[in-house]
Amino acid sequence: MFWHEEDEVDVETLRERFESEWRRGELGYFSQGELQELFDWYVEAENYPAALSVIEHADYLYPDWAQVGWWRSVLAYQEERYLEAYVQGMKAFEQLPLNEEVYQHLIEMCLAVGRTEQAMWILELWWDEFPQGRKRVWASQFLAEGLLYRNEVTLAVSVLWRAWEVASSGQEMRLVRLLVSAYRRAKEYEKGIRAFETRLWGAPTRVPLWLGLARLYLEKFAYAQALQALAQAELLLSSEEGVSNAWHAEFYILQALWHEAHGHREEAFRAWLWARHYQPYNPTILSKLLEHYFQLGDEVAIQAYIERLHKTGMHLPQVRRQIADYYQRREEYDQALLYYKSLLASKKERAYALGQIFLAALHKGDTSTLRQALRYAVRYFSDRPEVWSRWVKAMFEAGYKAFALRFIEYAMKMEDFTPSAAIYYWHALLSVHNRQYEAGLVSLELGLLRSPSQVKFFLEGVRGLFLPSAYQRLLNRYLRDEFSIA
Repeated sequence: MFWHEEDEVDVETLRERFESEWRRGELGYFSQGELQELFDWYVEAENYPAALSVIEHADYLYPDWAQVGWWRSVLAYQEERYLEAYVQGMKAFEQLPLNEEVYQHLIEMCLAVGRTEQAMWILELWWDEFPQGRKRVWASQFLAEGLLYRNEVTLAVSVLWRAWEVASSGQEMRLVRLLVSAYRRAKEYEKGIRAFETRLWGAPTRVPLWLGLARLYLEKFAYAQALQALAQAELLLSSEEGVSNAWHAEFYILQALWHEAHGHREEAFRAWLWARHYQPYNPTILSKLLEHYFQLGDEVAIQAYIERLHKTGMHLPQVRRQIADYYQRREEYDQALLYYKSLLASKKERAYALGQIFLAALHKGDTSTLRQALRYAVRYFSDRPEVWSRWVKAMFEAGYKAFALRFIEYAMKMEDFTPSAAIYYWHALLSVHNRQYEAGLVSLELGLLRSPSQVKFFLEGVRGLFLPSAYQRLLNRYLRDEFSIA
């Protein structure tokens, strides 16, 4: 931190005093340490007007204090005024010592405004300032993660391999995982494999390189080569003493993934158990084991793993999805909804979570949640008919046929929605189930025009139900291959 005073500060009392004086327009003296505490508190609480008042008062009390300009940069970044944050931050940096807080903010700002060359310059300054390998690896990893987030894969890879040269054994596994992630994101599997193999020629006993190579082969579905790399890693692990638990855990994780790819359920389960032995609090491992216990129906184990994951894995979307599904199956819909709603911020899980929110709200008869979920669906999926098809299927299978029909008709009226053949077949099927035959007949004909082969889905769905003669004639035309646009 940058203030001069080191005394402890009662933040609550300090905040009450500041706000009282602020309301009266009579702000008085505050030490630099007190102002720092206030600024940090207001930024964390996202009370940006109050944070700005702290800045302005600090500027008045200490006009030459470099920290004031730095705060302006931090506040601008929080409010997504990135160019202003960059200008203010680089100006203040000229008077500030380079530490972790300063480094992180500078890197984030540079990347936010697309100044990648400046970010690389700051990394060079860090390497010059700190000769220790541990700090150099940390700084490189932080920059590389930011570059990967912005899809600057090639540059991220070069930064990571540079860090690899000075990494300690405890840091190697994290770097390897990031490297594999980078090559996967760029779909440059062969390039990644060559890079790992090149380094193995010079260091054939470095276990993380073999594990990285094995993971890349698994990503490429090259299972025979992955097994060979795992065998070499296992040989080295068994011959060395004092090997990092992270290496053992990664070996068994990769072994489990290999078995899962081949349908070896029991062998995969045993491998995950071994991985847990070396990393008992790793949420990814616990999550995988929870999947197996779900399949086994072991309620005691399920409860135990959910309790563990509550403590260690709630930051992972897949964990929250597992826990939400668990409560959904137990018909504890209020709990399930809490977790599904937390998944709406995840692009990967959003569609699935919304589908489950619809079901939970239908089970509860919660019309308010249904309306909110529908607004969210329109906002994010108005141009994704395949997603609406999945939601409708889930509603149909859960027995909500009337709602599913109204739901799909709402979708078909949206401006950006272009119905697919599946949507038309679903509308026809649901219309028959709800005895709204006239509208369903039109949709059936439109579905046949777009993809006649999918009519099997419709026929399965209406098996055993009464079909008016108009439907029969239309289907007979299709069966005789007489159905065409002409």
